[in-house]
Amino acid sequence: MKKNTRLRTWILLALALSLFGADAQLLKGTAEGDVETLQVAFSREGDPLTVEYIPVPLAEDGTFTFDMELREPSKDVILYIGDKDLCGMHLVKGETLTLAISRGENGVYSYAFGGKETLLSEVCTKIAQAFDLMRYLPMDVSQTKPYSENRAILDKENGKVKRAVEAITDKKTREHYARMAEAQYTYVLASLIQNEATEQKKNVVEFPEYVEIMRTNDMNDEFNIECGLSYMILSHEAGVNADFGGDMTPYCLAIMDVADSLATPAAKKAFARLCAFQYFSSPCGDKCTNKP
Repeated sequence: MKKNTRLRTWILLALALSLFGADAQLLKGTAEGDVETLQVAFSREGDPLTVEYIPVPLAEDGTFTFDMELREPSKDVILYIGDKDLCGMHLVKGETLTLAISRGENGVYSYAFGGKETLLSEVCTKIAQAFDLMRYLPMDVSQTKPYSENRAILDKENGKVKRAVEAITDKKTREHYARMAEAQYTYVLASLIQNEATEQKKNVVEFPEYVEIMRTNDMNDEFNIECGLSYMILSHEAGVNADFGGDMTPYCLAIMDVADSLATPAAKKAFARLCAFQYFSSPCGDKCTNKP
């Protein structure tokens, strides 16, 4: 009888602990100022075309919570504060990250994290803000700064990110975020060079720095896939210009030939999504008459 009672006690304790873990929210926070909407962005598959945007309900008193099922022990995500700003967060299964969002008189948002993952969330925020492509190439092209000015800002922000990453004491974790930051920096740099080539009405391969980036970076690298740099490398290797206003068949066939010969299985999945997206997003789509 005692054995049965003891066993029942352990079972009830295990159930209580599992329920407590399930109820533990990944994020709790408060927002002050003119924050109207919040969205968490992340990719379960690890490439830009599978990014999900999940609205985070904001209570009248400015409090909010967020939870989701993590496939991995941890996940780096981005929190968008309307269309005004963003921050990065490192979420860990079974742990709660706290965040206080405020806006100063100068209009700049600040983010105060709490919990075990404070440092990594601060690093994620540095990376997300430094390498936000919209900061350099906004939708309103009239707001785009000259290449030289954007390049100076990018390099300065990259220095800040490197210093933040160096504060991570665990070697393996530090190397992880250093690789992530380097990939994102390189992606933004390559994007700026592409934009400058367009401005100068030149082919981007006329810029030696761009060609060197394409030559020295691996399209199969998980961080290059995650930020979109791998898409650029794939297109560069294919050597065919995309006709975004017309028939994308030659371009899509060319990039898939490259993927078949050079890409790993994981990268091929991302490239297949890219091919499908670009092909069916073109005005011509699957109604082109000059297909082979």
